[in-house]
Amino acid sequence: MMIHKIYDNEGMTLDRYTILTEPFHFGKSCNTFSFSENAKSAQGINNYCGDVYENAELGKEISFDDLPEEVKEALIERLET
Repeated sequence: MMIHKIYDNEGMTLDRYTILTEPFHFGKSCNTFSFSENAKSAQGINNYCGDVYENAELGKEISFDDLPEEVKEALIERLET
């Protein structure tokens, strides 16, 4: 899976970061993952959320480099499986 977009809701919810993977067809929903800042902790959030349409209110768009290291690691582990 390829990363399509990454969003940061700037801490409005515990699942602060939302990652959308490339949709298979234009206008279709994307596979979605949500992560807290401590995504690899037992108290963190590291979830597959199903399909979300890109126009949902998910926060501001950020780049992969803007993610905390722990979230990057958790995302890479999810995408490799």
